[in-house]
Amino acid sequence: MRRLFTIAPLALAGIIASAHAAAKPEPEPPPPNTDEPLATPEPTPPSAADSTKPVLPMAPPGIEPLPGAPTDPTTNEADKRIGVGIDALFLFPIGGFARDTGPLAGPLLRFGYRVIPTVELAMRAGYVFGTGTEQGSGALAKFDILPVWLEARWLILDPFYGPYLDLAGGMNIFVPTITPPIAGAAGDTITKIRQRGGVSAGAGYILSPSFPIDIRVQALLPNLIGEDTKLNDKRYVAVAASAGYTFQF
Repeated sequence: MRRLFTIAPLALAGIIASAHAAAKPEPEPPPPNTDEPLATPEPTPPSAADSTKPVLPMAPPGIEPLPGAPTDPTTNEADKRIGVGIDALFLFPIGGFARDTGPLAGPLLRFGYRVIPTVELAMRAGYVFGTGTEQGSGALAKFDILPVWLEARWLILDPFYGPYLDLAGGMNIFVPTITPPIAGAAGDTITKIRQRGGVSAGAGYILSPSFPIDIRVQALLPNLIGEDTKLNDKRYVAVAASAGYTFQF
C-alpha cells in the first residue's frame, strides 16, 4: 500500500507536465532580413521604334558629304538655317523689251535664311549683261541690269531637295547703251540710268541632297513701278532661267 501512494504522485506529476508541454505554443520564425538588397531587373535596350532621335543618312564610304546636305554629320536643321549661294541667270526679253535689248546673262549672289525648315527668305543681287539688238537706224541698243531682289521660297517637300515655288520683288537698275553713241542731249536721255521696281513668280527644283544644284524658271515684270513717260518707257516682260548652288551653314 505504501508503494502505491509513492507511485501515484509521480504519475500525476508526469501527466501534468505532459499537458503543460502540449499547451505551450510553437516559437514563431524570425522576421526576414530587410537589409539584403533587392534584385533589380536588367534594363531592356530601347528598340528602334522607341527612339525619338532622328537618324541621319550616311554618305557612301570614301565620299565626303556636301556642306548642308543631310549626309553631312554636322548638319542640323535647327541650327543650320543660313544658305549662301551663287546663281547663273539667263534672262530673255519678250515683246517691246526684246526690241530694246537682246538676251541677258550674268551672276547673282544669294543669301537666304529659313524661318522654318521649308520656308526661306532670301536676297539675290548681281549684274546681268545684255546683248545688243539692232534698231531702225542701224545702231545697236542694249540694257545691262543690276537686280536686287527679295524673295520667299516654299520648299514643298524637303528643305534640301525637291520642288519649290518662289515670289520675288525688288529694284532693277537699267543701264542702257547704244552703239555708236549719240552725242548731245538726245544721247544723254537715251543712256540715262533708270531705277525701276519689279516683281516675279517662279518655280524650281533642287536636284538631290548630295548634288544640290538649284534650277528655276521665272516670269518677270522688271519695270512695274517707276515708269517715266519722258523716257517713253514701255511695260517690259521677260522670262528667266537660272541654275545655282547653295551652301548651308
